[in-house]
Amino acid sequence: MSKTKIIKDLIIKTKKIDWQSIKDLQPLSLKNDYNSGKLRESIINNGFTRAIYVWDSGKDIFCVDGHLRMDILKELVADDIKIPEKLNCTFLDLKSRKHAVKVLLEVFNTKTNPINKGSLDDWFEFEDLSFDDDFDITFDDLHLDFEKEEKKEPEKGALNTITITFDNPEDLQEAETGLVEVLSDYGAKWKIK
Repeated sequence: MSKTKIIKDLIIKTKKIDWQSIKDLQPLSLKNDYNSGKLRESIINNGFTRAIYVWDSGKDIFCVDGHLRMDILKELVADDIKIPEKLNCTFLDLKSRKHAVKVLLEVFNTKTNPINKGSLDDWFEFEDLSFDDDFDITFDDLHLDFEKEEKKEPEKGALNTITITFDNPEDLQEAETGLVEVLSDYGAKWKIK
């Protein structure tokens, strides 16, 4: 006789609380800062749209997901931008600090499924949307999944080149990791000038 696995709903409630009283669960240096500028602009342009996930230890309330949002909100307050004193937080039913760290790492810090570019293009066409006109994001801001083509062997002696120009060194640095990965998949030789 097999036991049936029961999935527990760990969400207790969503409630507005003083977000500045929430304690950090993770070390401040845990994550590399790649997207804070984009997130800051999103909060300024779109408002606070995603609850902070928290665990109430009985003594303190700890952030399980939303550390960067809270850091940006603190920066905005320092820049004299008005932020409500209380914001929505989703309380999780976690047994201990160890359980909270486990959920932080296994649930909130896993990579999401990549977006299929073909489906995204079709959806944008259906909705009559364009990145240039309707959004403050670019394709590079999304985790896109490009189907890889079969590797074709270049003709002997043929030199196949591509030139990519960036407006500033920061854009090049941000794109470099992705470029290296793609170029390595194709066995390409490359150099940055």
